[in-house]
Amino acid sequence: MNKVGFSRKEMFDPVTGETVIIDKDLNSLKTEREAYLEESNNRLRDICIKKIDTTMIGALDAIESEISLFSENLADSDKIKLRGLYSKVRSRVLDNGNNQKRAIVEEFKHYTIDWQKYKITMQVKSKD
Repeated sequence: MNKVGFSRKEMFDPVTGETVIIDKDLNSLKTEREAYLEESNNRLRDICIKKIDTTMIGALDAIESEISLFSENLADSDKIKLRGLYSKVRSRVLDNGNNQKRAIVEEFKHYTIDWQKYKITMQVKSKD
């Protein structure tokens, strides 16, 4: 440490082949741990949002598939009514899903998440 709240670090730049001295303001930078926890939180939040999207789209696809099979033998006027009904259902599913995604984003702000990644424990046995 050269000054209170600052850190001096030498880093090798492989592109230029030079060693660069970097002064860091430790008060304004996140610690590696804080950055890791934020990254873990963002990762899980994004995974949850993706799963909600997949659920919404899957539900809409299932409804649309069943409706298309059902409507094959219907009169044109009935097909139009069915399309209108599907449009209302689709809108409600997407609105609800998007509301839940926004709620998840807000909820994740209240948690500290520590992704454990993958952990392998290996047994070491003696040669005898």
